[in-house]
Amino acid sequence: MAYQIQYVSGASTYDLSTPQPNFMVHYLGDENFGMAPMHLITSRSPVQHGDTTLDFRLDPRILQIPILVECETLQQQYDMRNTLLAMFKPSNTDGTLIVTYPDGNERHILTRILGGLDFNMDTSAGYSIRAVIRMRCSDPTWYNPNQYTLPIVTISGTATAYPKIYPTTYGTTTFGGSFNLTYAGTWISYPIITVTGPVTNFSITNSSSGQNITLLTGTVIGAATTLRFDLRYGYKTVTNQAGVNQIGLVSANSELAQFAIFPAPDVPDAINTLVVTGTATTTASSVALSYYDRYIGI
Repeated sequence: MAYQIQYVSGASTYDLSTPQPNFMVHYLGDENFGMAPMHLITSRSPVQHGDTTLDFRLDPRILQIPILVECETLQQQYDMRNTLLAMFKPSNTDGTLIVTYPDGNERHILTRILGGLDFNMDTSAGYSIRAVIRMRCSDPTWYNPNQYTLPIVTISGTATAYPKIYPTTYGTTTFGGSFNLTYAGTWISYPIITVTGPVTNFSITNSSSGQNITLLTGTVIGAATTLRFDLRYGYKTVTNQAGVNQIGLVSANSELAQFAIFPAPDVPDAINTLVVTGTATTTASSVALSYYDRYIGI
């Protein structure tokens, strides 16, 4: 399979790497697809030489994609300019840049158009268009578009006679046990956790990182009730099946902002051990975790 770059905006998908009869575009390379930009957080005392590094944060990523569009006449050039401006006009909705490797694996990143396409022209060099598409990525990490959804609990009681790969559990008393998730990404992934009742005193802990989410003591998630913990940045919400805010049920010592799936070396061998507890469950009770493998660059 050939290397391919596509841009998705709404229901439209544009191929930037494959010349077509009505759009003879040539991909000329890319900039800033690798390591995400970042900065260090430091402190410095009045008499300190140098400084002390405390932490770091990733910064938004600016992508640049230079292209060449073949044009044989001035009219064709203006037609192609209109086409490009329609494809890459600014929007308040994220687009998606998709890179497909020669082996067929894909990496996606959410973008907003930042500019470029100024079409500075020198007709002595012909009518073909050389331009740069500029995009800004508020989240600078790439992701595998295949979302993983995993059941992460067992229920004490009558055990299954064979393993199940979908979130169906058996028993009558409590959640118990742990689940080892080996993470394939190279950057932190913030999951969505879906809890279906009945269950009392629910909690989930990533014992590899020490982070937990715990509901207030005595909290009951009723039968046929669902709590959805959306831990992605820009969301960080807890809602029920009707979309009503339930964040007041979460204890003060919970780590909604930090709870995540971690790569190595943040946790040894990228193994995230997830422990779920809860009482008063039935065979209808379940917990599922959904996440994407995320990457610091490609």
